[in-house]
Amino acid sequence: MNFKENVLNSLGVYRSEKLKVKELGVFKYREQELLKEHILPTKFRTYNILENYRESFFSSPSSKIDFHKYFHHLNSSQALCINLFFPLILEEKSHLILDLLGIPRQSITEVVFEKESELENGAGRKTNFDFYILLIYNSPL
Repeated sequence: MNFKENVLNSLGVYRSEKLKVKELGVFKYREQELLKEHILPTKFRTYNILENYRESFFSSPSSKIDFHKYFHHLNSSQALCINLFFPLILEEKSHLILDLLGIPRQSITEVVFEKESELENGAGRKTNFDFYILLIYNSPL
């Protein structure tokens, strides 16, 4: 079994044993509906947020975002991002990210999920960041 297969298999075990969701999710591919172990049925998509933070997340302004089409996939990058950063936001520990990067704590001015680029112009689809953190650089003079 290669790495990808191992990860998807582990996510299937997580879906059935930890989340207690026995039903497989559907992946639509080339007009086929394929049942997959690592995908939640869409009615259980909220289960893709860590249980300890699920209620807090979905009752917070952070949840007022456009969820990706495949958010119900247990390997969703959007869900991973929320599960990684929302606990830090909720527990007011966003500074830990900055500490790891060696950036002064007082420089955080905005922390949001699903931020559309303000730099791009034109009719095309703009870049959308799963997680956006705005920092003010304080030059040490």
